[in-house]
Amino acid sequence: MESSGPSAGPSRKNRVSYFYDPDIGQYYYGQGHPMKPHRVRMANSLVLHYGLHSKLDGYYTPTRASAEDMATFHSEDYIDFLRNVSPDNAAQFARELREYNMYEDCPVFDGLYEYCQIAAGGSLGAAVKLNYQTADIAINWAGGLHHAKRSEASGFCYVNDIVLAVLELLKYHQRVLYLDIDVHHGDGVEEAFLTTDRVMTVSFHKFGGGYFPGTGDIGNMGHGKGKMYALNVPLRDGITGKLFLASARLDQAYHSLFKPVVDKIMEVYQPEAVVLQCGTDSLAGDRLGVFNLSSEGHAACVRLVKGYGVPLMLLGGGGYKIINVARCWARETGLAVDADMEEQLPPNEYYDYYGPVGYTLTVQPKAGFDDANGSEYLEGLRRTILQRLSQIKGPPSVGFHERAPDGMQLDDMQAVNMSEPGRAPQRMWDGELDPEPEPRQAPSGGKRRQEVSHRDPRVAKPQSPSMLPSTSRRTASTGSGGGKAAAAAVAAAATATPAASTQRTSQATQRTAASQGTQGTASTGPPGSKTCSNCGTSQTSSWRRDPETHAVLCSACGQYKKLNGTNRPFKLRQRSAASEEAIRQCSHCKATDTSNWRRHPQTREMLCNACGNYLKLHGEMRTLGTTTSSAGRQSAEPSTAGGGGGAASKGS
Repeated sequence: MESSGPSAGPSRKNRVSYFYDPDIGQYYYGQGHPMKPHRVRMANSLVLHYGLHSKLDGYYTPTRASAEDMATFHSEDYIDFLRNVSPDNAAQFARELREYNMYEDCPVFDGLYEYCQIAAGGSLGAAVKLNYQTADIAINWAGGLHHAKRSEASGFCYVNDIVLAVLELLKYHQRVLYLDIDVHHGDGVEEAFLTTDRVMTVSFHKFGGGYFPGTGDIGNMGHGKGKMYALNVPLRDGITGKLFLASARLDQAYHSLFKPVVDKIMEVYQPEAVVLQCGTDSLAGDRLGVFNLSSEGHAACVRLVKGYGVPLMLLGGGGYKIINVARCWARETGLAVDADMEEQLPPNEYYDYYGPVGYTLTVQPKAGFDDANGSEYLEGLRRTILQRLSQIKGPPSVGFHERAPDGMQLDDMQAVNMSEPGRAPQRMWDGELDPEPEPRQAPSGGKRRQEVSHRDPRVAKPQSPSMLPSTSRRTASTGSGGGKAAAAAVAAAATATPAASTQRTSQATQRTAASQGTQGTASTGPPGSKTCSNCGTSQTSSWRRDPETHAVLCSACGQYKKLNGTNRPFKLRQRSAASEEAIRQCSHCKATDTSNWRRHPQTREMLCNACGNYLKLHGEMRTLGTTTSSAGRQSAEPSTAGGGGGAASKGS
């Protein structure tokens, strides 16, 4: 291939905005789970130690997305569920957990809602920077969660920050191109924009053999007005890819497809903004991936798209070998700011963790890894896709319309001081992975920023979840890592001197007694048991301290206080204790017993499950009869044996 690639766009240097929340590394899916948000912290560490932050136009701590922000795509019931559920009260939400696919791949863990807020907030902030033309490239490695659906978690993803960001971009841009180089199909994003021509979704992914999520065949092209604007490139195991060579020729299989396809898309669709999901599970050696790309081949995709000179958003995504994730995203941050990066990694707090790969930056392809993508198969894919793209007769236009208000303002973004930066056909993960070692503190003695106790080295892990009984394996895959903080406290107490231990115990007892004396609303457990001073529970995965009063808090209350600065609403812990609260009643049918309570979307009045579902499906309140059951529910009874049409018309 002899084309020299796209033009470099404007000659001036790209303005790059970078979004990172230091709290992202503290969230933990559970023991043995392959998804580790800590990888974003490791990538950011390399960004800082390579000095890339000095080349950024802006380094921001994103404003966390509100429930209203996330409800622009997701259903209000689903967001409300994410806000209220926790490991401590998950048993009370058994029906919702099934409804929203919150098990196995997508467990409930401490701080789940805040984690979703961080991921979505960074992508929304990136969209605002591009909308206001204050950045040419915006980066949020905590984003890219492309499997989440409107009312369902999927594939380790709970909130689809990509859809939220694209919706924000559409307020200022007529057409947006979404490119996905994750090894898994970007089904959540494709589904969201399946019927519109204002967003073209393009996904390069593994397809076939029951591989998650089981969608993304080449025949899936969109529906209605969106026909031909959903493009899928289904690939087989072992595909390889390399960087642009000196002659500007592209080498190996992946780029023999990627470049001609993207070139043609830019020609016929002419997007005004591009969102590139840079999932790194397409790299060689990934724990869940089946491709054999090097980090150079992965970064070549970023370089190609950057060269078009169109506003560009770079997002994270999959990636389950964390040292590969960190190195790849650091390299691509350097590419965005046009920095030269040495192959030898700089010293950093995770330096020893890169020992097995020789402390080098590049992720190398695996030797002897069979490539199942034959030349005939790839040529057939390329020819079919280019023919379809040729059927698009120019870029679709958008009529004049009133622009929706912005979801976030530039003033909402907090710049960081650079001197001190601180239900699917298959499961995505079957639980049959060996545990990956966790990053530890560097030998220099420097502490990791925002150090927390969710990763305690004293807690032994089984060599593989498959060694556990089936029931225990399910617990391991869906648990929240509970009890680790307690284990750390026990181990610390064992190594302390008796005098120091006695003194700390005495001080803790005094603080607990003082705090419980000032908070009379908390219930007490059996004599001698520890209870949360806020909600009164004696059962929790770990105990925390109130940062102001040093009172004992359960994990949920402690996390809420840390993130919000206020005490967790006590009523959240009393969902099942109806006798202790005012009796709920449906505002329409007056029912007091129902499997679930819902809100009227306009008046916010309480509705029973039947009334709420009817309103959602039909757009109007269901008609009722005049009789009332003993439980308080008015039943709709026909006045005639023929079907009751007249009675329905008279219902209140």
